[in-house]
Amino acid sequence: MSSAHHGRLGHRFAATLLLAAGTTFLVLTTVLALVNADMARRRLEFRLTDLCHQVELSLASALWQYNHAYVEDLLDALFLTEEIVYAEVLAEGQTVDSRTRPGMPLRTFAFYGDSPDHSVRTVAVRHQGEVVGHFRMAATHDTIRRTVMRDVSTAACWLLVVAIAIAVTTLILVERAVLAPLNRLKGSAATIAAGDLDAPIDTSGDDEFGQLATAFAGMMGDLRTTMASRDELNQEIARREAVEGELRRERQGLEKQVESRTTELRERTEDAELLNRAMVNLLEDMQSTNKQLGRSTRELAAANQELEAFSYSVSHDLRAPLRAINGFSSAIAEDYADILDDEGKDYLGSLCQATRQMGDLIDAMLQLSRVSRGDLHREDVDLTSMATEIFTNLRSAAPERICTCTVKPGLRATADRKLLHAVVHNLLENAWKFTGKTADASIEFGAIAEPHVPSGEEAPPPDSSAPPGTLSHAMAYYVKDNGAGFDMAFADKLFGAFQRLHRATDFEGIGIGLATVQRIIHRHGGRIWAEAEEGVGATFYFTLPQL
Repeated sequence: MSSAHHGRLGHRFAATLLLAAGTTFLVLTTVLALVNADMARRRLEFRLTDLCHQVELSLASALWQYNHAYVEDLLDALFLTEEIVYAEVLAEGQTVDSRTRPGMPLRTFAFYGDSPDHSVRTVAVRHQGEVVGHFRMAATHDTIRRTVMRDVSTAACWLLVVAIAIAVTTLILVERAVLAPLNRLKGSAATIAAGDLDAPIDTSGDDEFGQLATAFAGMMGDLRTTMASRDELNQEIARREAVEGELRRERQGLEKQVESRTTELRERTEDAELLNRAMVNLLEDMQSTNKQLGRSTRELAAANQELEAFSYSVSHDLRAPLRAINGFSSAIAEDYADILDDEGKDYLGSLCQATRQMGDLIDAMLQLSRVSRGDLHREDVDLTSMATEIFTNLRSAAPERICTCTVKPGLRATADRKLLHAVVHNLLENAWKFTGKTADASIEFGAIAEPHVPSGEEAPPPDSSAPPGTLSHAMAYYVKDNGAGFDMAFADKLFGAFQRLHRATDFEGIGIGLATVQRIIHRHGGRIWAEAEEGVGATFYFTLPQL
């Protein structure tokens, strides 16, 4: 029996020791794998950054001189780096050359950018401070995985050998120092438990087990004395058992009452604790929200001050040199007209035209800045009258144009009148401009029941100036034309500031009108989107909250 107990204790100790060693091995292996993976990833990021810097320096002159052969050679050399799987060079928004590592499926740059298994880089290539193109590349993480697996496998083998050696050595030492003395003491205890109170106990050891055996021997002497007194106590015990039985029954009844009251008190205490924790969490959330709100308010005030300073600079500091250039150009044209040849006059005319374009650009920037500031003064606006007046002005400016202009009657909206006039004027003026080369031009302004939100269009945050729960979008207003249209593949650039989808030689403009329209619509809490087909026409939709 003692041997069986000893075996079970040894097995449990061995199992515990192996479990501890295995856990330590797994933890160390995991930490080693994570550290190696992080180091390998950092090395890859450093190499990619260095490669981007080298490629940027190498591509600057090549893109400036349109040396596409050099670009191809550079991309070939770039794929000597094992991690590189994709590289692309762009100039003026067009792809000069792009490569995918041989043997791999053709992918786009967007695929690698969304993949967690790849790292991507995009750098602007500059020549003498001017951006002449962009370079994009993607690198795979497969090399990192192979390196980490190799290093971790080697280290894990060594760790496993060391862990096994430590476990075996510890097991042998514990067997000799702990389990053997414990087995002898358990043998003596088993003999005494069988009824032999005079069985000998080995107290020769000078360690903790010897002290335990000595204490056990003293306990046996006390036990023999106690056994002599046991019989005398049995009769007293019998008498007391009857009394204790009655007391036990009374105590059980009392315990049930106490247990019931304790359960009720515990439930009430738990409810109070939950309520207290909820109140503490609510107070903490409110304090955090107030701090964030104060910080956001200060940042917004600082941004508004910077925007006002910038607007003042644009309005005054930039206009002064333009007025000087324009004035001197006019003076030269008047005072030296007989001296200048035709080429000089052309240069002077180009200079005057450039200053006028710069002035228009400044006006557009100021307009785009103003629509984002100031309070909204919502009122009922007659869109039908507004659109009719704008069409009349457009026809007066170009009486030779033949264009069918249709305005749906009864169109009204609740919005800021000045800002809404800017929206309708920009959209109708755009339609007028892009139907300029269409024989049977037609422009229509109307409204339909609001459709579903188109793909890729997100509704703006609600306008805080309107009462909660009062905003709804009942209809979508539209401006439809049969003009030049545009390619929907570039619709994401449609509302960007200074973004143009047509060449300036085909249609004039600086690309700020639609950006202004979008900001105004979003300030009102509405949406704006467009549908078009190149060469067929375009339709612009916008919604306004109905109060």
